[in-house]
Amino acid sequence: MQVFAPLFAKEILEIGEDGFGLMLSLTGLGGVIGAMTLAALNLREHRGLAIMFVMAGFGTMLVVFSLSTYLTVVPLSMALVILVGMFQTPFNTLANSILLDSAPSEMRGRVMALISLDRSVITVGATAAGFTAAWLGVQYAQIIFGSIVLIGVLMIGSIAPAIRKIQ
Repeated sequence: MQVFAPLFAKEILEIGEDGFGLMLSLTGLGGVIGAMTLAALNLREHRGLAIMFVMAGFGTMLVVFSLSTYLTVVPLSMALVILVGMFQTPFNTLANSILLDSAPSEMRGRVMALISLDRSVITVGATAAGFTAAWLGVQYAQIIFGSIVLIGVLMIGSIAPAIRKIQ
């Protein structure tokens, strides 16, 4: 979403810089709601199922948000941006907690270092996203990337069923 948000704000929804700021703020609001919900659930069991759920929700919300922009109903798209944030933040939290809990205590610093490498991998995805958006348009690109997340969830769920059983 961070890659495509400026394009959606400027070219698709035509809400300008102020609208872009509002979009990011609403994504953050969704993130806070998602994080608070996750904290309230206090998941010590079924974290594998929870991470699969939030990944599927995130992919779905990326696709639904992109489809909503064809209607050019800005309030609807802004409401969906909140839902994108609600699924994105819990994924990061769950993934980090699962990785750190799985690592021996003497290796946790190294695991954190590896987790921080995601910042460099994001640039590769952003480059691919930029080329896809330039080639097919931002809406199609977001639908494709959201679908990739959904396909990834299905593949992980079927190839590695042990992930669903992570406590």
